[in-house]
Amino acid sequence: MIRPGKIDACYIRYSSAKQSEGTSIEVQIEACHAASDGICREYIDEARTGRALAGRTALLRLIADAERGEIKRLFVYKYDRPGRSSETHTIVADLEDLGVQVLSVTEGQDELARGVQLVVAEHYSKALAERTRDGLAKRFEQRAWTGGMAPYGYQIVADASGKRCLAVDPAEVDVVRDLIKTYLNESIGMKALANRLNAKAIPTRKGARWSFTTVRGILTNAMLTGIVHYKRRTMKLNRQTGRRVPRKNPESEHLSYVDEALRIISQDDFDRVQEQLQRSGGPNSGKRMTKSTRALTGLVFCGECGSVCYTRSSKNKKGEYHYLACGHRQRFGADSCSNRKGVREDLIVHDAMHVLASIFDDTDAIVREAATEARQIMGTKRNHAARLKQQIVDLNEQSSQLVRLLTDPDIEAMAKKTISRLTGRN
Repeated sequence: MIRPGKIDACYIRYSSAKQSEGTSIEVQIEACHAASDGICREYIDEARTGRALAGRTALLRLIADAERGEIKRLFVYKYDRPGRSSETHTIVADLEDLGVQVLSVTEGQDELARGVQLVVAEHYSKALAERTRDGLAKRFEQRAWTGGMAPYGYQIVADASGKRCLAVDPAEVDVVRDLIKTYLNESIGMKALANRLNAKAIPTRKGARWSFTTVRGILTNAMLTGIVHYKRRTMKLNRQTGRRVPRKNPESEHLSYVDEALRIISQDDFDRVQEQLQRSGGPNSGKRMTKSTRALTGLVFCGECGSVCYTRSSKNKKGEYHYLACGHRQRFGADSCSNRKGVREDLIVHDAMHVLASIFDDTDAIVREAATEARQIMGTKRNHAARLKQQIVDLNEQSSQLVRLLTDPDIEAMAKKTISRLTGRN
């Protein structure tokens, strides 16, 4: 029963900022508002994949509002807007159990049709990803650019046939050569090189300040010798965070070609740079990675600017201590962030262990709560499956009745045509 005060809502999602398939945010909003007969609260997730729930704050907020009994009907442009994964069935079923009527403005209201649409959408998403990978591999074979931003020192141009290809950027190539020359001929680190570029007001590709990582990316880019690599890594979806993260591919899958037109420095100079980075504990040396990787790396953030905190070490007579401090301030200097504070890593770990110990004091209660929640989830899925089975039985019965009518010799031919026409519309 619908409680007084409940309102209509619409959920809008599109997975890419470049999506233009007639299902943009504006098109979806207009269609959902037209279907609603009153106030329609909007929940919008921009540029979010439908294959994971994590990171979709609008959908999570919608579910929370439905649990509070605020939503009467939920309109979506298509049933795949809440998601294209198997968990979408559970999401929709949970909303209906909360009294929310879920309606598609383009695909009707039949639950069986909705189930089929969601299965098709999930298959389409996987097939689209496979076709995209095949298309990129074909473009690489044709020596066309496979997408993304060109590395510093290069630009994307169109050849005579209109194919987008990589070329040396005349406005940036001198900066690259000067960086290589300076690093090889002076006793200087990458942070100092970044400071010099900032002092000269040389812009980065994105307009930000130069940093240790941007300089390192240039010094370690094998493309400077004319080598173009492909499939060294694959972006995989992390369903817990909703983000795509790089995963290294086996060397047997790597592809590459050499284009002398893309060469900026000699192979000897590039090899000397890599050797020097190794000796100084650079990004390709195991020593630096071992020292810099700490238990809390990537888990603590600055309270002022929100950037990730890096570990720095300090020694005194009592021993060596590790402090977590604003990484943005460490990379770009004191002017980039006002947060001067550092927190001892061992104290954070101690407090975290104390909290975890208190959480797991009563393990029996945790197990009971987990078991109860699991039973509730299984009950919801069983109820949803039972509804689908009943709908299939009803549809089979309706089909049998139509067949009997169409084969009944006592019914006139004109009536049979009318029945067939109406059945085709439905």
